[in-house]
Amino acid sequence: AEMAETIRRLGVPVDPQNVLFMALTGSFMYNLQTQESDRDYFVVFREPSIHFYNNIHPPTIGYRNHTVRRDTSDKHDVDEYSAVEIGKFLEILRKCNPRNVELFFAKRVMYESHEWLRLKRLRKDFLCRRTIIQYRKHILERVAKIKDSNSSSHSKPNRIRKECYYALHKLFDLQRILRGGVPLVEPSRDEREIIMKIREGRLEGDDAPLAVAARVERALSECKEALYPRGRTSSDHDHDSASNACTKKRAGTCPPSSPTRRRGVSTAGGTGSDGGTPGPLDPP
Repeated sequence: AEMAETIRRLGVPVDPQNVLFMALTGSFMYNLQTQESDRDYFVVFREPSIHFYNNIHPPTIGYRNHTVRRDTSDKHDVDEYSAVEIGKFLEILRKCNPRNVELFFAKRVMYESHEWLRLKRLRKDFLCRRTIIQYRKHILERVAKIKDSNSSSHSKPNRIRKECYYALHKLFDLQRILRGGVPLVEPSRDEREIIMKIREGRLEGDDAPLAVAARVERALSECKEALYPRGRTSSDHDHDSASNACTKKRAGTCPPSSPTRRRGVSTAGGTGSDGGTPGPLDPP
């Protein structure tokens, strides 16, 4: 009932009966929202089969409604949505983008159909090398934006803080995956405290964003050691497809030295709560 009502309120041109998945994503899914956060809804739907064989009503692959504002510091009254047809979603999912993979591990969802739950049972198969590479790539992109924004006199502090929190959020889940765990999506209490200090501007000093970027880069260097062991480089592995890695994993044919095995990312002492060794940014 909540899903159907929200679909109608947002004006999503999809029959609620054809909705397979719906969630309030972004900071609300991560439990990292502030009073100024907007609400981003994500919908996966199925197109009626007849449309795929009918030239009069060709199938639609998606809809989107996003609000453009000059002042993005306060968007608490903004509701936005993205809706994707299931065929297109699966095509995108093969690329193992973290934002898509984490949908299967999120706890805060509005609706999951029986078809979606069947797909969700395979979610651990997507925690392969391609996913790890994509996590690392997304984090590095955020670090680059932090450095660029910090050096610009026209940069907006809230935008820099958002890049910092995004980089940390993805780093915490990447470290969990490398230890053999799964992404929490919603950070632990200690992790949330670290991230919210950044979001709310409670870090002292003008160089705080650069300090965060440096810490993230150090952690990523250790992640790279775990990702490319025995002196092998990223160019040796980046061409590996997610489907091959997942197939080997399901068949149990990954050799002990296979690069698809996830390893700890830190040599620091102590044991993490999930059985791995804590990284440089792990909460105490």
